[in-house]
Amino acid sequence: MHVGLRYAWRYEKGTEAADVLIILADPDAGRILKALDDVDEFARTIRISPDEEADAWQRS
Repeated sequence: MHVGLRYAWRYEKGTEAADVLIILADPDAGRILKALDDVDEFARTIRISPDEEADAWQRS
């Protein structure tokens, strides 16, 4: 058996949309609980960049 943590949300802007999904699974429930704050913080940092910024990422 595995314990799972799932974050999911939909980003919509105009005619564009993206579904974001983060899944964390482990047989050790304690390990999931210990990681909960870090995973939550990570999920809150995810940003969808507009198309105008796409070129900047590819040049780096």
